[in-house]
Amino acid sequence: MEHQKNVDLVNIAVVEDDLSAVELLRGYLSRYAAESGTKEFSLTHFAAADPFLSGYTSRFDLVLLDIMLPDLNGMECARELRSIDPKVPIIFVTNMAQFAVKGYEVDALDFIVKPVVYKDFSVKLDRALRIIGNAKERKLKIVSQNCNYYICISDILYVEIFIRKLVYHTTGGNFEMYATLKKTEESLKGEGFLKCNRSTLVNPRYVTAVSADTVEVQGGKLLLSRSYRKQFLADMDRYNGKRD
Repeated sequence: MEHQKNVDLVNIAVVEDDLSAVELLRGYLSRYAAESGTKEFSLTHFAAADPFLSGYTSRFDLVLLDIMLPDLNGMECARELRSIDPKVPIIFVTNMAQFAVKGYEVDALDFIVKPVVYKDFSVKLDRALRIIGNAKERKLKIVSQNCNYYICISDILYVEIFIRKLVYHTTGGNFEMYATLKKTEESLKGEGFLKCNRSTLVNPRYVTAVSADTVEVQGGKLLLSRSYRKQFLADMDRYNGKRD
């Protein structure tokens, strides 16, 4: 019996107004996926910076960003992006190689010069995927019952304040500690967690259903406050790739 390979899904935003360039990148990603056998790519295209930045959430693992865009240029877009998400890898895809040095100002990972050649693209993508893989395994230190636990952030279902204690609900069990939710929000900034009420942060990857006043997370139900409902639903739609 053959063992099925684990396939990793990588969400990529392409901010590019040239449709032929977008299709070329799409083809290269398909080729890379076929050759690797362990990667799949979900490509979301934005023809300008404004629609990309408006309502941005951290569901993207990588951003491929053109310099010459019809509204904000790519460098300005990257600066705004960094104020929202300081960690997502950015690769500039441009025919303006002279801007490469400026990429360091926005902590860009790399740049690719147009016309894009597959060999160059695959080398840069290799590097990006290694960084993405390391980031996905980032761990959070939790001090509970005089013991230090190092929990993969991707394993956290939700975090809540309960009787003056912070409780981390994870795929491996629950961990309690004395801390504030505000401090935890800062620790998880950029990881995509959503607030469904003033006392609870939810990992959207584990949300299975949302009703008028509840959020279901792997069989458990959390309160969805009326004041948080509209924003929570909008953020869930963006996380799942739905756009107006």
